[in-house]
Amino acid sequence: MRDSRNILVPIFILGILASMLVTPGLAAAQVPRATLVPTQVVTGPESGSAVNAQSVATSSPSFRGHPPPITANYDEQIGLTFTQNFTSLEYNVTAVEQTDPNLGTGPGYLLSALTNVGYWYQVGLSWDWSPGTGFAMSYEVFNSVGSSIFPRNGGGGLAGFSGPINPGDNVTLNLSFSSGEVVMVAEDTATGASAQVTYSSMGATEFVGQPNSDANSIGFFTGLMTEWYHGAPYDANPAQVIYSSNVPVSSGWFWMDEFNANNFQPVFSANASAVSTFSTAPTQLQEFSYGSITEYANALEFITGPAVNSTITSSTSSTSTSSSGTGSTTTATETVTATQIVTQTNTVTTTVTSTATLPVTTSTTTVTSPTTVTDTSTSTAPPSTTTTTQTATQDVAGASTVPSWAYALMAVLLLVGLGIGYLIRKSPAQPS
Repeated sequence: MRDSRNILVPIFILGILASMLVTPGLAAAQVPRATLVPTQVVTGPESGSAVNAQSVATSSPSFRGHPPPITANYDEQIGLTFTQNFTSLEYNVTAVEQTDPNLGTGPGYLLSALTNVGYWYQVGLSWDWSPGTGFAMSYEVFNSVGSSIFPRNGGGGLAGFSGPINPGDNVTLNLSFSSGEVVMVAEDTATGASAQVTYSSMGATEFVGQPNSDANSIGFFTGLMTEWYHGAPYDANPAQVIYSSNVPVSSGWFWMDEFNANNFQPVFSANASAVSTFSTAPTQLQEFSYGSITEYANALEFITGPAVNSTITSSTSSTSTSSSGTGSTTTATETVTATQIVTQTNTVTTTVTSTATLPVTTSTTTVTSPTTVTDTSTSTAPPSTTTTTQTATQDVAGASTVPSWAYALMAVLLLVGLGIGYLIRKSPAQPS
């Protein structure tokens, strides 16, 4: 019996040590699941209504008034010609500051009208028409043979406002008949600042449209125009300028051009070969463009420059004529189709591995349980289509293993126990 007890003692001690090694490993196996990130799909709004594509003819007059304020520059004009007749015209235009880097001059935002006796009247809001003048009312009158007659020195006039004009204000431009005169008025709707000039109507009673072309034989028309002198040929979009009215127009001609103001040679000339009808869809903006220069119009608005905050889808085919001023002429055809769909996929993988010690003393076992979860939600944000996919992957692994030093300790204790038992068994008997 004593020999058996001597052998069992070290085994008992080894059992206690083994339980101490195994218990912490079981606690480590309780690992929380990874947090999963849902899939996110962002879809832009539907495209806007299509607009009319316009082909371009080459008959546009290269000069529509306003001789240059200074020499050696290029006159860029972006306009819309009305087809119907009026007894008065009134449009609001936004006050926009923009300056040519070479000349230091800004544009004129003009309302123009051709009378039934052939005289042409213009009133507008200009910014730095001459450098440093700021906002002013620009005006000019041409006779029926194309000569500038008012002001007397020609070249356009500038009238100061009675008060301040702030950037972004709406300025009302008005042309009307009164007591044998044409009244030209500009008034800031926010500050009340105004300017006014008059000139004889020369017996005219109405402003006439152009149903068959964008201008008459000497370049006069009834409509709207953004005009800007540059120190070098300019083919970029101006800042957005919006003309608006409460009186709808039924149809109009789109056109734009630029010419050398010293010799009147065209840099480019582009005009629609067909009239645009606005009455069937009065609020639908229609687009006309040449290169990067754009203009838009509907029954109540005319926009030069980009149509900011407006949704417009277009496929434009246009032909235009340009000249280098050396006698050479180039005809180019440009087709532009715009479709904007952007898809982006992002994949995020998260791997979590845990190790647990199980009560196994003779072997090592590894258990792997992969889990992949994908969740999907949808939200809307303009103006492009973006798809983002995020996937979280979790691997939970458990392994049972006994450290090598534990085996060594158990072996040592076993040998010590056997040795003690052997010595006890071999000890000499005591005399009685």
